[in-house]
This record gives sequence, C-alpha cells and structure tokens, in this order.
Amino acid sequence: MPSKIDRYLEQLNPDQNTRLDAFFEQYCQKDEAYLLFAAHAAFPVVLTVDLLYKLWTNFRQDERGQTMQLPQAVVSDLLLSPLCQTISRHVYEIPQGIRTELQRYLAEHSQFGTKRLDRLAHFLKHYLQENPQKIPSPAFYQAQEFAYLTRLEPQKAAERLAKAWNEAKHISELQHLMDQAEMLDTVEVNQEPVKKGRNQPRVVVNLLKGLKEYRYKEPEKLLEWFKELQGQIREDGSQGGIKVNVDQGLLEALSEEVVVRDDRPVFLGVFNTIYEENTLSGVAKEKQLIEAKFRDIPQIKLVFLDNPTKEDLIQTFLEFRNNILIFHYAGTSDANQLIINDKEGFSPKELRRYINTFSSLKLAFFNGPYTIEFVKGFEELDVPIIATPNDLSDRGAMQFAVHFYDFITKNNHIYDSFNYAIERSNNNLNEG
Repeated sequence: MPSKIDRYLEQLNPDQNTRLDAFFEQYCQKDEAYLLFAAHAAFPVVLTVDLLYKLWTNFRQDERGQTMQLPQAVVSDLLLSPLCQTISRHVYEIPQGIRTELQRYLAEHSQFGTKRLDRLAHFLKHYLQENPQKIPSPAFYQAQEFAYLTRLEPQKAAERLAKAWNEAKHISELQHLMDQAEMLDTVEVNQEPVKKGRNQPRVVVNLLKGLKEYRYKEPEKLLEWFKELQGQIREDGSQGGIKVNVDQGLLEALSEEVVVRDDRPVFLGVFNTIYEENTLSGVAKEKQLIEAKFRDIPQIKLVFLDNPTKEDLIQTFLEFRNNILIFHYAGTSDANQLIINDKEGFSPKELRRYINTFSSLKLAFFNGPYTIEFVKGFEELDVPIIATPNDLSDRGAMQFAVHFYDFITKNNHIYDSFNYAIERSNNNLNEG
C-alpha cells in the first residue's frame, strides 16, 4: 500500500481499515481511478444505484480537465466491495470513518482539492431538487440535504441540528439526527460567531455523536454519559444563544431500548417455478418441503424468492451477502444461463461474481435439469457445490433436495447428507 494511503488507513478502526485496504488491493493496483470514484461516492450519506451512476456520469474529469478511465462496472464493483454495506433494500452506505478519510484524501489530492468537495455538494443539492422521487425516504432525503449543507452552509446545518433535536419527541425521530451529528462532527466548522452571541452549537454535535455511539455499543451507559455531558450545558439550556434541551424522559427511553440486528445465517432460496410457460409443480413443492425442514431451526433465517427479477435478486445478494450460509436454486438451466424467471437469467461468470462476495457461504446447491452443465462454467469455488444431472425429472430433483435437507438439518455433514440423498433417491426410483 503506498504511503499516501497508509496515513488515511491509520485513522480508521481495524474493521474499517481492513475494508479500505481490501478495496485498494482488489481494484487499485494499476491506478487510483477506482479509489477516486470511491472518494466521490463517500460524499453522499447514503448511496443508491441511480445516484452512483449519476456520479459516474458527471465526475469523470479531474479539476484540470483530464479524463479518468472509469468503466461503468465501477458502480457494481463498488457496491459489491467491502467498502459498502446495505442499510435497507436498495440503499447502501460507506461507513462514516471511511467516508471521512476518503473525503480528506480527495481534498488533499493535487488533481481535485477542496474545490471538488464543493462541486460534489452542489451536485448533491441539484440531485435532490431534480430527483426527489428517487430518494428512498424522508429521513434519507434529510440526511443527503444535511451532507451538502455541512459543506456549503455549516452554521445553518448546526443550527438545524439543534432545532431538530429540541423538537424530537420520539425515539423514531432521532436516527437521522444521529447520522447528521456524526457527519457534521467531521467538518471543520468555523468557530467564529456569525453574529453576536451565536456560536456553533458544538454541544449538540457532541451530544448526538455520543448518543449514536452509546446506543449501538453500550446503551446501558447512555444516561451516565449524558449526565457528564449536561455539565457542559448552561443551566438555562442554551449555548451561545442556541437553545439546547436534554429531555430526561427521552434519554431514559433510549437507554432502555435494545437495538436488535438480525444477523442470523441466511438460507437463500431461489425458485423458478415457470419454464417455457409451463409450471414446474415440483419446484413449488420443493420450496414448501424445505421450509418445513427448517421450521424448527429459528437460528437460520429463510429468504425465499419465487421467479424474482434479476434486479431484485441482485439487491437480495447485496443485502444478505455477509449472512448467506446456503444458496439454493431450484428450476432449470442450460450451460450458458441459470434461469430465474421466464425472461431473465445469470451466466456462470456473472453469478460466480456475486457468490464470491458471500463471506459466510458454506454450500451452493443448484437443483434441477441441466444445472450440472451450468456449474461447469464456474471456476473453482471455495465451498461445496451440488448440482443435479441433465436427465433428472422435476419430481426427482425435488425428492433429492428434500432428502438432503432432511439429513443435514439433523446435524449431519454435507457429504454424508449428499450420500444419504442419493441413496434415498435411488430407492425411490427403484420402488417407483
């Protein structure tokens, strides 16, 4: 890693350091174009596919007018990289610490500088004005708006944050305020009063930053931390003329709230029940029976998709890529395409690219006619792959899968479960 990147890595916690380092190692060995695009993507608080494509379209030249060589695939590569994490369906983020260091990298770069951050702020402001329908929620809209305000009007951003905090009555109103406070804290806000008696409300920034930190790390220490912080607030509840309220009842409610993240391993099942306008009844039955096998195993989260669009399946890959334990496909395919609905499919190379991002994957199961031909198009994966032969019937594939999961859900090894399924399936054929 070049020394110019090392000093940014040093500012990150171990997890964030690993994420940025892995991104650099994967995409930035020949030149820094991917890193520069990531630095641009680090300005918005949240990311969508549409916003990233707009960034790719509008920021392909540096401040000297020289064109950066960036393939369109940089968008999907970034979303699939360790830099990005899913925060809701179709919405992603780069962790705050990495955002801060990437923006600093861009600001200190000889070909970009702080002028580039100003351009990004104006771009984001224009994007919100022209594309309000593409912002996933009002909270995300406010977060993006706050992003450009911290650059263009930091005093206004700080005052807005204080006002929103004072008006908050429910826990549900505070999440976007926490994100904004963390972001504003990274900006060098002018400490001189813009008018007599009007200083930056840094106490609000510190308060909300701490609120977010303790909510997700040590919520039981929240009230203790706020008691210490309240010592920084004047008795009349103001700082530099900006009113600051600390609602004890709200803080007690926050301290009692336990943030539950569903980090269970995921069984991702994709079921293509229609092929050439014919219904594959065995596939639908297979889904039903697999669900029954896992019903008494609450430790595993079942995510089943019937005839999904390609876009929906990709979004699901991105959302659960760190938790997918088993990827199961039921349907039909050929050597060139795994069919997911009556119009769309994945090539072996394309699907393998996504599967390689599943950090917890232990098994990929392709069940149905010709799936064995499809997986021959994979380069070697680091996990076991099961695929079924070309002459296996719809019903035979269903029985094989059910026998396999019947055995493996009783704490048996993958290979033992595979052999058990073969044996039981052969017996069924002989009996039939």
